[in-house]
Amino acid sequence: MIGFDVAERARAASMFETLRAGSLDAPGVTRASYGAGERMAHALAREVATDLNLDVSTDFAGNLYMTLPGMIARCSPGKACPAR
Repeated sequence: MIGFDVAERARAASMFETLRAGSLDAPGVTRASYGAGERMAHALAREVATDLNLDVSTDFAGNLYMTLPGMIARCSPGKACPAR
């Protein structure tokens, strides 16, 4: 893939393997809404986003948002995000 280095690919592969291992339900993967698997997935995504220096927030329903620094204040629900 153009634009992704070896470390980025390894980080993505590790994240997806951790997600799979934490929510395996042979022969596939299951993460019930608001269940243990979803909580694990959110915690992992939050950890990876924090490592990437992204701003991380959640809303009242538990949706997880990971944005470039400073974008949360500019892109809130009900408001259009400014064009870059």
